[in-house]
Amino acid sequence: MKSFMSYQNFVPYDGEVWSYVFMKPDMFGVSDKDRNHIMWNIVDLHKKDEDSRDIRGDNYEGRITREKSTAMGGLCGTVFEAELETPKGKRKPSVMILSKIDASLN
Repeated sequence: MKSFMSYQNFVPYDGEVWSYVFMKPDMFGVSDKDRNHIMWNIVDLHKKDEDSRDIRGDNYEGRITREKSTAMGGLCGTVFEAELETPKGKRKPSVMILSKIDASLN
């Protein structure tokens, strides 16, 4: 029997749950608390249709930038790049916020 791993993650945002995948998971040295803070800011940036913003957490600071809408395999969404300074050095994760699907449409 084959087992499958899911790389899809979820972040709560104002009563909604957003899905995302790391296209480049360069988060070494970033705590779970800081990762959640980064992801909340990415969704907030997406919802507010902003192009970029500076962010700061307990053990990092940097900038998030909206890149493009794209597809990867069976997934589609908007890609965000981050450039972060952490205690473990510079990190440059890339994240795709997955497009919402309206399940009520037939």
